[in-house]
Amino acid sequence: MLEAEPFGIKVRQLEPGFFATKIFANREIIEKSTMKNSSNTGASPYQTFEEAVRALTTANVAEAADPQIVADAIVKAAEAKKTFPVHRPVGEDAELVIKEAEVMNEEEQAASWKRMVGI
Repeated sequence: MLEAEPFGIKVRQLEPGFFATKIFANREIIEKSTMKNSSNTGASPYQTFEEAVRALTTANVAEAADPQIVADAIVKAAEAKKTFPVHRPVGEDAELVIKEAEVMNEEEQAASWKRMVGI
């Protein structure tokens, strides 16, 4: 972030929580496109994890807030005069996860994420 400052570039990192989007419909379009060009026919070693994350995300996106909140946060961050804070959570769930992570060590965070996704 500071290395980009001499070039007039201000870095912002927005971390949205869950919002009502078509995330998996969009992903399926990309997957179908890339599978046409792939010779890989084996199962992914990440399949169990991917399925668990998909289930968690699907459940949360179904009841999530309007994605306009994220669009508004992007505009606000881009127009902000102050660079800091660079890291900006968007949504109550994102804020909660970040606050929780501040009081946990790495092992506790990993265990929390595994419980959350059900693995």
